[in-house]
Amino acid sequence: MDLKIVPTNDDVFVERRAFDLPNVLGIIATAALTISILAGKLAFPRLFGETDTSPHWLEIRLPALLVAAGLVAAILLQTKLSSFKHFAKDGIYFAFSVTALAAYLVVRSLGLDSSAPAIIDNLYLTAQVWLLVLLASNRQWASAIAGTSLATAALLFLLALAGVNKAEINGLGWAPIGGVITFYRIEFLGLCVSLYLYLRGNKPIMLPLIGVFFFATLATLSKAAALSAIVALGIVFAALLARRRVLSLALLFISLAIAFSIWNVRFNSSMSKRISEAFVVFNNPTIGEAGPNHGQDGVRLNPGQDMEIRIDYCLLSAKREECQSKVITDRSGRAVLLTVALSGFMSSPVFGNGLGQYVVNSINVYNGAPEPYRYPHNILAEWMFTGGLVALALAMVMLALAAKLCWQESDRSLPSSAIVSFIVFVFLTALASGDQYDLRLLLCAVVILGARPGGQRSETERL
Repeated sequence: MDLKIVPTNDDVFVERRAFDLPNVLGIIATAALTISILAGKLAFPRLFGETDTSPHWLEIRLPALLVAAGLVAAILLQTKLSSFKHFAKDGIYFAFSVTALAAYLVVRSLGLDSSAPAIIDNLYLTAQVWLLVLLASNRQWASAIAGTSLATAALLFLLALAGVNKAEINGLGWAPIGGVITFYRIEFLGLCVSLYLYLRGNKPIMLPLIGVFFFATLATLSKAAALSAIVALGIVFAALLARRRVLSLALLFISLAIAFSIWNVRFNSSMSKRISEAFVVFNNPTIGEAGPNHGQDGVRLNPGQDMEIRIDYCLLSAKREECQSKVITDRSGRAVLLTVALSGFMSSPVFGNGLGQYVVNSINVYNGAPEPYRYPHNILAEWMFTGGLVALALAMVMLALAAKLCWQESDRSLPSSAIVSFIVFVFLTALASGDQYDLRLLLCAVVILGARPGGQRSETERL
């Protein structure tokens, strides 16, 4: 709202609040855009368990993005560019790098069979990034991003707490809906938003939320998420230590430790089981116990899921020769997916194979049904397979700009270290899970980091 001084009938000047329509429209547009980004490929029928596959026009991201774009157009008609005056050139350069990578992959994939869904994802991604460049430049509108993200993370947490889960997709993991949204990334986003508010205003009231979202992140039983969360939060701990914020550091540690303890009591055995199932080593197998088509327990390897490597070696000592053998079995499926991606890259190393061309047919270990994997679960391998060295080079430019922004902002502002923590978390998990569209949360977080809402930082933020 703007304060205005207006004359009355008694010629006495009083203050009245004028209704600021562009500002209200901007808040609504930002909330709608955030919903579009967080929804991933979630479609309306899936909310009611009706079907696992839905047409694109039934996905939540479509109407949410149209609402955001329409409101931005309405603001431009009313105020032209005056409402978007705080452009940050670093954020714009980064948005151009995202656009260049997406454009190349789309052009490379035109006319290829099965490329349409991935092309649509890249178009969504580009539109979301550029709308965010406009909307995140306003401090009040950026606050709508934080509020919507916190509400979404809390809603998903409550759904998981109520027992909404798809075991055939998530296995032993604790995650609602599954598959079309990345639950642990949204939960860690809630953690980082709470952490940002805590660091910005030193508000202990945010500590319980930090603990809740940390628990939810670990409760998915994703090995990549657990390790990445520890590494990413280390950035915040280092920033607090550098600024000698001992009390804040201690309170944060206590909050995380309590959440970890609760998780350990509830999920430790399940996590241990997942780890043991994913990777096994069998020493000195006899003939028939391991080898082609057999795992360490004599069970046939799952096609498209398991990779077995046998290593034979001999050691020569002064007394005798001792030969050993090991069979290493990866049952997570990641090694197979990565091998197929690298093989495809070698077949077309410069320009890649195009979007939608990667597929590995595998067996779902939870329901026994065959299902296709359409991305290698490693973002670098995906760029290499789909776009070759050209896409990889464009991606490296994009990541270099992101790294520059992360370094600058975390050094200038303690709260910014929370956003950097989320960016690191998404990148690390992207090396083990998700496709390029799943990387949208990283890309959007970098845009927010570079937007410098309002053009100025408070003294608290500079601490």
